[in-house]
Amino acid sequence: FKMRFWNIGGEGQILMGALGSAVIITFMGGKYPDTATIILSLVLSLAFGIVWAVIPALFKAKWNTNETLLTLMMNYISVCIVDYFIKSEASSGTGTMSFDKGVVGPIGNNEFILKIILVAIVTIFMAVYLRYSKHGYEISVVGDSQNTARYAGMNVNKIVIRTMFISAGIAGLAGMFQVSGSATSHTLADGIPGGGGFTGITVAWLAKLNPIGIFVVSCLMGILQKGTAVAE
Repeated sequence: FKMRFWNIGGEGQILMGALGSAVIITFMGGKYPDTATIILSLVLSLAFGIVWAVIPALFKAKWNTNETLLTLMMNYISVCIVDYFIKSEASSGTGTMSFDKGVVGPIGNNEFILKIILVAIVTIFMAVYLRYSKHGYEISVVGDSQNTARYAGMNVNKIVIRTMFISAGIAGLAGMFQVSGSATSHTLADGIPGGGGFTGITVAWLAKLNPIGIFVVSCLMGILQKGTAVAE
């Protein structure tokens, strides 16, 4: 959003990351050491999420397509692909797949600590990247004016693709943890994102696109969503 590329495909990118993890677990879980399975699960989740975002970025760079429409449509395609995989590989007809081998277990009997550490690392990295790196500066310039960026010698198409690469990698990582991370139920389903991709848009703008602010607003949104679902 800082470079005015309207990515509405977070749902699909998360879901494809979840699929990447599920593919590795399905064919490796219990047959190979859990460490190898988890590492490959992480790699494929990142790859699937990245591919799903780079496709519309390439279309935007080459043919100037509408990224809002294209990323949104990609969400529906990802649902179909995940449903096809589940129907092909699942032993039951419930529309879900469950895993108990090759997944990340709790750390110190706490199923959330790894996610908390990971979120902290990503938040700090993105805050530094956007504020202090050359790439972060280029994103801001492209967002202000693509003509100015080109006049300054920046490769706008390269910046767009690179930024989507990073963004979708994070989404793919989220998908991986939804399936194989420290969770009570290790399950693949087409509803895994749970609206998180769209909620992320609201969170990002409420935080004025500031990574630290996003962390704070995310906590607030989480409290509101979970709190209203808990009966006294």
